[in-house]
Amino acid sequence: MHDIDEVWAAITEHAGQTFRTVSGLKFHYTVDGDRLLTDRTHHWIHRSQLTAALGLWPVAGPGALNNVLRGPSYLYALLARPADHAGFLTLTAAPGRRGAGLAPSGRS
Repeated sequence: MHDIDEVWAAITEHAGQTFRTVSGLKFHYTVDGDRLLTDRTHHWIHRSQLTAALGLWPVAGPGALNNVLRGPSYLYALLARPADHAGFLTLTAAPGRRGAGLAPSGRS
């Protein structure tokens, strides 16, 4: 099991940077206490949603989180690290999948 405090610290550290969903949609997010808000939605995603996602990890993609958590595309993008990004969080997607990960997108 991954430590939610470490995950949340990484999420807080990278707030405001550009990330991409699996489908390639760019997004940014802000952190306010124990919740985050992306610039593509009006719904806050609470830290408890990340805790729940970590409990399910690894997953094959955001669809595996779809009926369980709020903001599955964004949660997956933040937690699934693609092979071409070194460092940041060491979570990886299920075999054969690439996520946007906690390594921000280098493309603008």
